Amino acid sequence: MPDWTTPQRSAMPARIVAGYPMLRPGAHASARVQSAWRDNLDNSTNYWGEESGIMKRVGLVVFLVLVCAFAASAVLSAGLANADWPKSRRDAGNRGRSPATAAAKPIIDWQADTYGHDVTMSVGTMQGPIVDANNVYTLDEGMGPNAYTMAFKRTDGSWVWTGKDSTGGYVMMAPIWYWNRSGLTLLNDGTSNFVLVGPGSSSDWAGGAGAGSLWWLNAVTGLQPDASYAFTGFVGPDYYYVSYDAPAVGADGTVYETMSQFDPNTDGYAYSGGTIYAIDPATRALKWSWGADGTVSGGASLGFHSGPLCVATVGGKNVVIFSGNVNAGDPTANVYAIQDDGTSCTVLWSKRVPPALWATPALSNDGQTVYVTTEQWQSTNNVTLFAFDVATGTQKWSINPHAELCSSPAIGADGTIYLTSTCLQGDARTDNSGKLIAVRDNGSSATIKWTMVVDYESDSYFSSPVVNSGTPPTVYFGSTSGRTYAVQDLGTDYKIIWSKALPGVGTHYWPIPVIANDGRVYIHQGEFLYGFQPGYTGPIGITGTVTDAGGTPIANALVSASTGDFPLTDAGTKRYAKTDPHGRYVITVPAGTYKVAAWIDGRVSSDPATVTLATDSSTAAADFALRTAGPNLSIGKTATASSGSGAGNVIDGNINTRWVSSGGAPQWLMVDLGSDKAIGEAVMKWESAWATSYSIQYLKDGSDPAVEANWTNAVFSTTTGAGGIAVNWITWNPKGTASTFASIAKWAPVSARYWRIKVTASRYTDVVSMYELELRSGMPPGPVSGKCADVRKLNNGDDVILEGKRVTATPGAGLPNGVVYVEDAERTGAIRVKANLPTGANAIGTGDVVKVSGTVATTAAGEKYVDGGVTKTGTAIVLDPLGMNNRDASEPNAQGLFVKIWGKVASVGSDRFVISDGSNVPVTVMCGALNKPAVNDVVRVRGVMSKDSSGPALLMRDEQVDWISAASEFQPLPLPGAFKYPQEWLVLGPFADASSGDRDYRLDHDFIADADSGLTEFTLAQLAPPYPGRAVGSKTWTRVTGSGGHVVFATADGQANNSTFYAHVWIYSPVDQQVAVRVGSDDSSKFILSNSIWLDVFGSGVAFYRTDPAVGRAEQWGQDLSNSTWLATGWNSILIKCENGTGASGADIQFVSSDNPGSPGWGGATPIQGLGYLLSNPTL
Repeated sequence: MPDWTTPQRSAMPARIVAGYPMLRPGAHASARVQSAWRDNLDNSTNYWGEESGIMKRVGLVVFLVLVCAFAASAVLSAGLANADWPKSRRDAGNRGRSPATAAAKPIIDWQADTYGHDVTMSVGTMQGPIVDANNVYTLDEGMGPNAYTMAFKRTDGSWVWTGKDSTGGYVMMAPIWYWNRSGLTLLNDGTSNFVLVGPGSSSDWAGGAGAGSLWWLNAVTGLQPDASYAFTGFVGPDYYYVSYDAPAVGADGTVYETMSQFDPNTDGYAYSGGTIYAIDPATRALKWSWGADGTVSGGASLGFHSGPLCVATVGGKNVVIFSGNVNAGDPTANVYAIQDDGTSCTVLWSKRVPPALWATPALSNDGQTVYVTTEQWQSTNNVTLFAFDVATGTQKWSINPHAELCSSPAIGADGTIYLTSTCLQGDARTDNSGKLIAVRDNGSSATIKWTMVVDYESDSYFSSPVVNSGTPPTVYFGSTSGRTYAVQDLGTDYKIIWSKALPGVGTHYWPIPVIANDGRVYIHQGEFLYGFQPGYTGPIGITGTVTDAGGTPIANALVSASTGDFPLTDAGTKRYAKTDPHGRYVITVPAGTYKVAAWIDGRVSSDPATVTLATDSSTAAADFALRTAGPNLSIGKTATASSGSGAGNVIDGNINTRWVSSGGAPQWLMVDLGSDKAIGEAVMKWESAWATSYSIQYLKDGSDPAVEANWTNAVFSTTTGAGGIAVNWITWNPKGTASTFASIAKWAPVSARYWRIKVTASRYTDVVSMYELELRSGMPPGPVSGKCADVRKLNNGDDVILEGKRVTATPGAGLPNGVVYVEDAERTGAIRVKANLPTGANAIGTGDVVKVSGTVATTAAGEKYVDGGVTKTGTAIVLDPLGMNNRDASEPNAQGLFVKIWGKVASVGSDRFVISDGSNVPVTVMCGALNKPAVNDVVRVRGVMSKDSSGPALLMRDEQVDWISAASEFQPLPLPGAFKYPQEWLVLGPFADASSGDRDYRLDHDFIADADSGLTEFTLAQLAPPYPGRAVGSKTWTRVTGSGGHVVFATADGQANNSTFYAHVWIYSPVDQQVAVRVGSDDSSKFILSNSIWLDVFGSGVAFYRTDPAVGRAEQWGQDLSNSTWLATGWNSILIKCENGTGASGADIQFVSSDNPGSPGWGGATPIQGLGYLLSNPTL
């Protein structure tokens, strides 16, 4: 009979690729080319040298013409300077993207003090600095009538110049109602680079040289060359005319600037008139001006811009695109595209979108689409992002990102649109969170890729984002709290790689990052200009993850680091961060030792961890697991205070109400719990008038709280309270400035009735105020440890620990990713578990014994589950399904159980089919991509019971054999565990004779033929199919159950030295498929396969594998490999023959991919899915 003892693979035709000679420039060719060039050069020289004087004069004329043409082209080449970041939003299309591929580190390379250099006040720039090869240029945006332009060296931040006019006086831009939001632009006029400054505003009180002018300052010297290097033709109303825009520059160098009318006595923030000016870059003369009402002043407001006009090119002409507020001048439009016709302009198109447009539009990378954002005050249910065709104004799409968009978009290299939204504490909105949003432009529609929520930046606006061109891209933006974020776009997700709070003053100004070509980031915040180091390669600072007790990541948890002892209450060098959807956080702080703690509302705060950063670039890890908090024991009790009103508001559970004292410290606030209760944690949700020095005191039941002398015991005290962490809960105050700050104090639980906060100092001298005072035990409620059915009685958020449970189903086919089902050992109940499942050698499979820990949750369809972690604690066993009719399987107590049901197929879908057994309870069978039966087939199906929106559902495992036609005589059992080792075998033996002392003899001699002369090892499967109890001569096939993939060959005849065993199993394959087989054995083994394929070819089984039996060895998982064989559709006979020298004998077998057979060892190979097995009854 055939005995293929070496791996066989189907022969493949060899491919012979004919080569073709390549034409290469060899040495001789180079010589010929060089000779030709020399000939041409010589001829040219001879030509010019031999011509007459007339020709020489003609040549001179031609030369002069060329020189003049070159000079003319130099003038015509005026335009935006070729610099790293020449203007706000970087390019004419306002895309806000740098070609840099490297991200910046959260390490300040240098900081330059902009206070000084003859500057009297410094608050930071509203549009960010600009950068060229040598310098960083910025505006000192004074909170008064002085705004200066300065240059600093980009290498070390040293001061270079402060801008002066041609008379030697400082160029000062007048601010706009305290805030000068204009920016700088680097222009090349054809010969030199100039910094364009202005115009700011003009007012009765502004004063100063250059108020209302646009200045040209030499970028090298900071000087105005002469008085003509300015545009002074802005026309405005009597009170104010203002510009919030940095100058924009078209492709031909034309400079575009705006002026809007603003009267703070009547308009508030409504800018009632506006004009665009087009200015010649060489002469500084006005080319044209335009107002929406047809005049040079007035018309549509040009908006509360924080960026320059957007300039596109259509048909070779500049087109200026801007957005503004609708007014009486033109009530039909507030987005305009103005075509520059040279000395005049034309409205190319105009559109109407919702009002309150604070930002400037941006162009797509191909320049064909313009993106417009609108804030839509207090109405985030409206569309706030629009896409228009640049040439026609046709709306391509609009989308509602559920955010107030006060920012200009940034456009990534792949076309992703990045947006930031405001975080206005107390807005009457559906969502009080500031956000970074990534949007994909699909052409005629748009989709949101991801949204990053920043919900603890109290009362913050966010700057317009900027982005680099890295892989992945890094997005930077700042907030008015002074924090700058660096966020990587991972495609469908994001990752905060760092955030850093800068110490600049002036909360009216957010840091606006700009990016140099080498990846450096520059920021002007407060009175400092900062340069950040490039070359980010990994986390810097304090980093880690926050999870629940089961290991599931917790998003939006707050992690605080402080040099003080109480990071969740105190001041000190305190920085905090919020976890992303994966529970990750990074806190960027300088070298030092810190206490770090984590908290999120509804969970017990962590104990502080101590970490040390040796240098500013060091990394330290602190991970936290937060348990579910116990109930708030103060809710609905009695609260009193030393003075003021609303003491009861702190225990009403309503974050919109608060206690306000009648004066400053000292004050006290007390809660009476009615009886002694164990308290170990206080969550104090302060208004901005928080206590800075206070203690938490207690009195036991029976003591008189009215006697001050009784209050001698305190569990917590601090003199450096700083409100804790700014959070975003308040919803009642439309467009107000209400702030909420959570301080969390924790101590060893103490049982007492009366609990008091004694305030001895506060942030404000005239008031103390608090929204809520939550008193909890400080310990999580006791976890439920017992039966799966008990979990269904618990509330969402309750902690659960389940031990000794059996896994009945893992992800695949009808089960979602990250979901498993487990049963009680006695099969009385089951539960769904959502978890981040281990992989590799720790992977979990059906039949494994596990421990589950986490919290209770409920699916949208109403099915209870545990959200947590799963840990393997025992090896897999074979699980038989519980037989049920459809009605019983649909009962709540059956949810999660591994069952077997049957029925007639009523309908078939792409990932499911529906069966009915006549009980009027149809069951939807979720099967994913598995093969499906046909309508009217009668089938038997195995899986776990669940429910969806349509009713009862059975979730099939990733096992094709879990459904089979009812006409089939046998239904195979799926192979158990994550790695699908057969755990049950039929074993025959031991066999031995006088020659069995030789290993080769034990492996190659046919003991089956000795026992029964009518059989051989290769004909056994078809002539005498093994089943339990069947005799072969004097030996009997015996069922043996293994553990952990191993099966020890122990039969009624026991073990024997120098003997041979046979082990057999029937393997079911749903299709013909080529597989590899991994075998481990003690000692050597041979693998014989019989199926319909090989019977057709050879009339018997085939030996595909044989170990060289040179020495004895211990069994190891998959230590030998038969790299290619074929399983036939249906049943396959697997016969393992093992020879044994001394001790116990055993084997394991695994069917894996022939293209990727993996490696030896547990978890070293990925098994073929969908195979089944039986020990008896099938025949070939």
